[in-house]
Amino acid sequence: MRMKLESAKTNESDLMLAIKITSSGNHKVIVAMLLEYYSNNAEKDTGWMFTVTKALPSLNNRNFESNVKELFYNLALDPKKNM
Repeated sequence: MRMKLESAKTNESDLMLAIKITSSGNHKVIVAMLLEYYSNNAEKDTGWMFTVTKALPSLNNRNFESNVKELFYNLALDPKKNM
């Protein structure tokens, strides 16, 4: 609930807030799950990827490079997403 209130005040996405509060370990799973959620929704509405695109610099700056690589790999090679 606290993140939701902060998100409303700062107009940041849940993804950006998760990146900011997550440093390492098991908490990285939250960011990975949000990336998967946003990219899956992008199949129906490309606006979802706008949020991911805005988060890319923060992902790289906070050691989420593997998540970014996986995101692009899945988008490029998943035959369902290339239709």
